[in-house]
Amino acid sequence: GRALRHQGKLDEAEQLLRESLATRRMLFGDTHEDIAHSLNNLGRLLYNRRDFVAAEPMLRESVEITARIRGEYHAETAAALGAMGGLMIEMGRLNEAESTFIRAQRIVRKLFGDEHVHAAGLLSSVADIAYRKGEYARSDSLYRRIDRIFRTNFSESHPQLAVPANGIGRNFMAMNQPESARVYLEEALDVRRKSLGNEHWQTGISMTNLGESIRNLGNWAEAEPLLIEGFRLVSVQFGDADMRTKRAAKTLVELYQSWGKRDQAAKYLLIAEQ
Repeated sequence: GRALRHQGKLDEAEQLLRESLATRRMLFGDTHEDIAHSLNNLGRLLYNRRDFVAAEPMLRESVEITARIRGEYHAETAAALGAMGGLMIEMGRLNEAESTFIRAQRIVRKLFGDEHVHAAGLLSSVADIAYRKGEYARSDSLYRRIDRIFRTNFSESHPQLAVPANGIGRNFMAMNQPESARVYLEEALDVRRKSLGNEHWQTGISMTNLGESIRNLGNWAEAEPLLIEGFRLVSVQFGDADMRTKRAAKTLVELYQSWGKRDQAAKYLLIAEQ
């Protein structure tokens, strides 16, 4: 079920994950670490479907069971909180999301220290929340701290290095500094191409981000192939109903509308708005 979810085959995945949860409840009752795992997996799938109302109680129950069994200061409790925080971000409940990630980060910092990559990974979610709140200077500062921790712990070709580069680039984009954004978004794409390959969906997202910055510079012909390929990669992985595909389609719509190519814009508008 988890493998199918990552492949974007959500109908097949949901059937298996619901079967897994029902079987575990029958075997173990309502309070068991395997129940928490099944709830987390199914909640994440429903989150992917943007069925937030159904996902929230499952992810909350997963956190409660894990904390009860493992204790507050355990890596699995932090992981369950991370899933919950991600849902809160997508629901637009940014203050609640931030407090959830800070709680998770406090656990990881106590277990592994301030400079651990898990602490930095959770901090990246706090940086993303700051970006979504329009706190670009704070977000930039957090991403630069994350970049320092990642570079201390990972090789130059590690895919995690793309996270802070992408975050810094997005902040520059939001501050209407596309030239500076391009530098960091090119770095993020280069890291993902080297570490993940040209056909990975995360490479596609980096292509879309870079293409958007180039479009904002007015270089429409240069941006077009990046945006088309970025759209193709996420569409193949997740299908046209996924929010990542919709966002990639939206950037193409904006490109072609700016370029005056209305027929091409209309082709992607159907996907962006469906």
